[in-house]
Amino acid sequence: MINQTSKIAALKQNVEELGVFFETTGLTPMESRVFALLLLSDPPERCFNDIWTFLSASKNSGSVALRRLAETGKVTSQPGAVNRRRAFRADPAGWLQHLEAALAKASPLAAVLDHVVRQRTVDPPSDFSKGLTHVRDFLHFVELETADLYERRRKITNDN
Repeated sequence: MINQTSKIAALKQNVEELGVFFETTGLTPMESRVFALLLLSDPPERCFNDIWTFLSASKNSGSVALRRLAETGKVTSQPGAVNRRRAFRADPAGWLQHLEAALAKASPLAAVLDHVVRQRTVDPPSDFSKGLTHVRDFLHFVELETADLYERRRKITNDN
C-alpha cells in the first residue's frame, strides 16, 4: 500500500512540474495538467472520471481542457477497451502535426509583413518600422531553416 501511495504521490509531483512547463507554452493550467497526466500515464489511456479524480478538478473545466487539447491534436479519445467508457490519451502524431502546422504559418505571415513593411514608406524608417522589419526577417529565417530541418529529418527518418 505504501508503494502504491508513493507512486501516486510521485506521479502527482511529476504532473505538476510538467504542467508548470506546459503553461509556459500557452496551455491553461488545467490543459497543462491534463496533458501532463496523459503523457505520464501507464497505461497511456485514462477515462474522464479518472482524470478529474486524479487532478481534483471539476468536470466542466476538465471537459473544456480535453476539448481544447483535442482541437490542437495533442489528445485523442476512443471507446475504452474494458468498460466502454471513453478513454483519452496523448497523441504524439497529432501533436507533431500541430507543431508542423504552427511552423508552416511563418511563411504566410512573413509575406504579410513584406506587404506591411513596403506600405510603411516613412524615411527614415521609424523604430516601429524597423521592429516590423526584424520580425519579418526572423520569419523568413524560420521559413528557410524549417525547410532545411524537414529535409534533414526526412533523411534521418529514412535511414532508420
